[in-house]
Amino acid sequence: FISKLYPKEFDFDTKENFVAFNAAFDRSNLRFGERIGQILSDTAKVLKELSEILPIKFYSHMQTDEVILPFLQSYGVPYELVRLNQKDPKFIIEAYSKPKLVIGMRGHAQMVPFGCKTPIISIVSHDKMQWFLDDIGKPEWGVDVLSENYREDLKIKVLSVLENTTENIAIIESKQKEFFEISIENVKLAMKAT
Repeated sequence: FISKLYPKEFDFDTKENFVAFNAAFDRSNLRFGERIGQILSDTAKVLKELSEILPIKFYSHMQTDEVILPFLQSYGVPYELVRLNQKDPKFIIEAYSKPKLVIGMRGHAQMVPFGCKTPIISIVSHDKMQWFLDDIGKPEWGVDVLSENYREDLKIKVLSVLENTTENIAIIESKQKEFFEISIENVKLAMKAT
């Protein structure tokens, strides 16, 4: 709920017309198993189709995130590389405040945009990704990389979220308000206990 803590930083009416994408490859054997090549190819194919509708920016949190770039290049996906590592928090917050949608494989690529009122689709390659979606009451904003229908599921969910940007931002704002109020009550209880 960072937008509740710093409301002036998030005083805007529209998102910019692009999709941000992030991939993660730490513990890749656990994330993808033996199907890593197929999963990355399927992801690149969906991004290729998406790039015909909206520009793609690849948000890199660390050097290993860029392992997917040869797949994007081999499928002719046009993208702009945006490196977020070693950037100050304000730069990262601004980056995640701009897109119409963030498609991400790491927790930072779902929690930070969510805090910035940016709709998300999470590529679930780690249980914690799904846990966050469950916590916010939107499990359908995730796509399991190990699903037999991964490519089709990803495409359908991305297009659905893009068609409902305004409604999804309203859902995020409502959840942020709920979590902020819970946190304020928790702080009050903690302060009474000390």
